[in-house]
Amino acid sequence: MGIGRAPRQYVGGSMYDYEGHENIDFSDSEPAKHQASGKTVRIIRTQDIYQVEPEDDMSVYSPRIVELAGRFERAGIPEDCNAASMAGVSKHGERAVQLFATIDPETETFVHAGFRCRGDVATIAAASLAAETVEGKTIDEALAITANDLKKEMGTMPADRVTRPYLAACAIRAAIGDFYIRAGRDIAWIDERVPCDECSVACSICQHCSLRDQRISLRFAKK
Repeated sequence: MGIGRAPRQYVGGSMYDYEGHENIDFSDSEPAKHQASGKTVRIIRTQDIYQVEPEDDMSVYSPRIVELAGRFERAGIPEDCNAASMAGVSKHGERAVQLFATIDPETETFVHAGFRCRGDVATIAAASLAAETVEGKTIDEALAITANDLKKEMGTMPADRVTRPYLAACAIRAAIGDFYIRAGRDIAWIDERVPCDECSVACSICQHCSLRDQRISLRFAKK
């Protein structure tokens, strides 16, 4: 099993290089081009990743974020996917992280993970890191991953982008909840196994959560 499509092929030595953007193919066809600060830059537009705006100064991001944003191996839906989620915000611009996983039902281990996303470079990096981080981990280990863990791994980013790791962390938990719901678990079991504090910082940041919607549906179904 594996990601359902071949990994992206990179041209040249840089995966995400705005100074020498002619060295990389950012999209499935002709890379989208935008004018920023008097120069033409390309933005990531593929069937799985939609960068909403150009970045004319990548120095505001850590090297790790630059690396994650340019790494497409896990973009897409894994074969035999049995868990999926979405976490996002729409205030001040739409940002969304979708996580897809193949989880072994016997060992409850993430065999493969993939992502789709819409947003800025930090959103793309957070989604990529979420897929990278959970792969090979058990559900218990994945549930222990926090937004602060992801933020620490990502490193420096603009102050108005620090919410992106929260979306990724919520997407991880939501994918686990979806896995259990597909397995037929009821709302009481989900609430105990994948608890959610709706007054927490993470839930406050995450305006749209697929697991939150699923919980509501399960509660109504119970009535």
